[in-house]
Amino acid sequence: MTRRPFWVRSAVADGGSLLGEGWTVRTLKKDFPGYMGVVSAYVSTLEAGCIPHEIHHHDDEEIFVLLNGELDLLTPDGTHHLGTGSIVYHPPGQQHTIRGASAERAEFLVFKWLRPGLARARSADRALVSDASGRSPWSEAGGIRRHRAWEPHPLAAGGTLVADIIEIPAQTGYPVHAHDHDLLLVLLQGQLCGVGHTTQAPAVVYYPAGTPHGASPSNPDPIHLIAFEFHRPPAAPWL
Repeated sequence: MTRRPFWVRSAVADGGSLLGEGWTVRTLKKDFPGYMGVVSAYVSTLEAGCIPHEIHHHDDEEIFVLLNGELDLLTPDGTHHLGTGSIVYHPPGQQHTIRGASAERAEFLVFKWLRPGLARARSADRALVSDASGRSPWSEAGGIRRHRAWEPHPLAAGGTLVADIIEIPAQTGYPVHAHDHDLLLVLLQGQLCGVGHTTQAPAVVYYPAGTPHGASPSNPDPIHLIAFEFHRPPAAPWL
């Protein structure tokens, strides 16, 4: 197996390319080989009332993370209002678009991935949406609090997606360890003192399977993050 390096990107939305009136996109990472397929990451802004494109579908699987502001998720079945911190998973073939829904611009992350060689997929699944109203109660261990965003979900490319919302108090950490799955962290608040990097929110950190990582107890502020686990399908020949 090829050793894949971890990567860190600031998710500050300023400086994106204008793709339409009221809509900007900045590429954070392009075509990285992940356990779920080839993944790319973007940070985007959307002004109030702006719809970046008509309702559409695509072969990629996709995750949205709303960093600031509000959005409306528009589908043929209706509208779902999203507040700051909401996350959405779109399976391939699922019809959707979004609309800016707050007075200030909305800022959000988009992660897309596609497994090389996978036949063009069309899914009957609907989007998975996680916001404050629908999350499980907090669990706590070692002072670290955790919400399960949704139950482990099978991916079109194979493997399984798990998503947790995590709060780590100031001066609290966790020991260095590694996983047998890829881990994508969206740092929403605070400063993460990790192995080989110190990163200030908002930011994205991607740890491929087998990468040692942890959080130093010297973290000066509380940390709020979303952790996406991508568990490997039985065969991933693109790695």
